[in-house]
Amino acid sequence: MSQSNTTEKIPDDNLHYILIPLGILINIYMIFCLFSKEQEAKNSYLGREFARNNCVETSAESIDSEKDGKIVYFTGMISSDDTLSDKVFNISVDKCLTLKRKVEMYQYYEKKHEHRERTGKKSYRTYYSYSYHKDWFEYIKNSNSFKRDNNYYKNPNKMKFKSQLFNAKNLSVGAYKIPSSSIVALGTPEKIHLASFSLIMPNTAIVEDNKILYNAFNEDLEAGEDKKEIIPIDEKKPEIGDTRISFYKYPLCEVTVFGVQNGENMYPFSKNGFTAHFVIPGKKTVDEMLNTNNIRKSSIDSFRFFSFIVLSIGFCFLFYNVDAGCACALSASFGVVSGIACCVWFSVIPFVSTVWLSILIFICIAAFSNPFKKNK
Repeated sequence: MSQSNTTEKIPDDNLHYILIPLGILINIYMIFCLFSKEQEAKNSYLGREFARNNCVETSAESIDSEKDGKIVYFTGMISSDDTLSDKVFNISVDKCLTLKRKVEMYQYYEKKHEHRERTGKKSYRTYYSYSYHKDWFEYIKNSNSFKRDNNYYKNPNKMKFKSQLFNAKNLSVGAYKIPSSSIVALGTPEKIHLASFSLIMPNTAIVEDNKILYNAFNEDLEAGEDKKEIIPIDEKKPEIGDTRISFYKYPLCEVTVFGVQNGENMYPFSKNGFTAHFVIPGKKTVDEMLNTNNIRKSSIDSFRFFSFIVLSIGFCFLFYNVDAGCACALSASFGVVSGIACCVWFSVIPFVSTVWLSILIFICIAAFSNPFKKNK
């Protein structure tokens, strides 16, 4: 009597009931996102080209009423009669665009290091270690979140003073008025020498090398105590909690303005999501003023690549039971990404879009016909 053992193969056909709907949802969502991103990039490009084709050069010294509502650009010296003051420290400067108070504190900061240790032929164990260092920062590093002993690596929990900008309000370039929001920290800063000011300082502070120095852990000491004995701050060998305050001014300079003229006022140009540079130091060309598309172009290129990867995964789910499913998925993903770009940009580059779409259609027919014939 013989007994035969038969091994029954467990069908995995049910898996495609999950993968196919998931693939459809992924693809629909990514196609919608990609189309929206391409449309945004196209509108931005059209806005940029509109500005390039319609801008006119004008003189900064006089206002041409015939150019009201038009896009103009000009170069001139920016000026302001405002006196900028930091009343907390009794510092005032004139003939500048911005006064900056820069406050830095010497603090611990944490570095995370990743290590991989082999535990088998093809297996690894990942673990992390932490190291601690010191440096100057303009903001508080929260030592309570450190992984190691935060009682030893302890930073102050607040800064008595913070960095701050003081900007001129009444600005003009020749005969034109310029909004103050357009000149924040514009140009090259110059360090302010503190010797010419009657400074108001924290009780425990000293002045050295045009910096106000004090220690945050001792900032509340009584005013009558000897500051230099209490706080022997040495910037070459600083201690945790040491704080330094420096002051900078951004002087008046030559600028190029690109925007929409409205009487004596100038406003930034914006159209279809594209905004040109408004005020830039130095004498610039129209192309340099319009050169704000680099980040947007890099963004759309990155999103196209991301869409290609995600769509490939979605099509892999759809072609789960199809021979050469991976090749089909990659071809379909490439076709969708390129096809959407061609359709969106057709009105801008019709010849290139038409030729490329024709090539894509041919590739898709060749790629999909063979595997589906095999299945039949």
